[in-house]
Amino acid sequence: MMKFTTKADVQRQIRIWKKLYKSVALVPTMGALHEGHLSLVRKAQSVAERVVVSIFVNPTQFNNADDLSKYPRTEEADLALLRELGVHAVFTPAVAEIYPGDTQTVVSVPELAAPWEGAGRAGHFEGVATIVSILFHMLTPDVALFGEKDFQQLRIIEQLTTDLHLPVKIIRGELIRDKSGLALSSRNERLSDVGRKTALSLHESLLTIQELYRAGTSDVDTLLAAGTKILADTDGLTTDYLAIVEESTLAPAKELCGNTYRTLVCGYVEDVRLLDNMRL
Repeated sequence: MMKFTTKADVQRQIRIWKKLYKSVALVPTMGALHEGHLSLVRKAQSVAERVVVSIFVNPTQFNNADDLSKYPRTEEADLALLRELGVHAVFTPAVAEIYPGDTQTVVSVPELAAPWEGAGRAGHFEGVATIVSILFHMLTPDVALFGEKDFQQLRIIEQLTTDLHLPVKIIRGELIRDKSGLALSSRNERLSDVGRKTALSLHESLLTIQELYRAGTSDVDTLLAAGTKILADTDGLTTDYLAIVEESTLAPAKELCGNTYRTLVCGYVEDVRLLDNMRL
């Protein structure tokens, strides 16, 4: 496994692969890798001949300096996992390599970024859209893989790729859960055992809505009320939002008829922000 820290070096290697007509897949990460990331790597290996994983804790997508400082950094363990999987290259740039000098350009997808996570995290999705655009232009992958756990982020990346006519195919990876049902996230490392049990209510609220929907309940307010009750009855959990949205636009569903819908939930446990979602 090759490890690159500079744009020039990783681009040189990618040019060599492309001269040999090798397809290249990119799995962008912020490190602290877990099975969700590794499932994306395995999927990348099934769709491309060369796989690059980037590890970069992107400062521009954090609207809270304390959150940035607490974000787990486990590079040596991450590299060991990727080496074991047979990844071809890892790109671990310094901040100055990505944002040199007086960087001014920002990429924005305003409509998809405005609600939900965007409503309470000013600039977050501009940071996400900008770093993804930089990595796509820098590494020129044929395909890139993103998990459904951060569903709003996934839709924003799909939209920017379409709008900017970028020659990158976006492939979705399914949301991965642990045995208890908790959605895997690097942030879970900051939870105590009690906190992890508390966080399961996020998944339970989604399952309750799903079960009611499958049983024939289609009224959005009724479904959300059932999910909200579970969250409200959970000590130690503060809910930010619970919503049923149309998958393409992320707009709140008024009635369930014909489109594809997804339930989104976000809450705080032990001051850790946690996301989960489930397709109806």
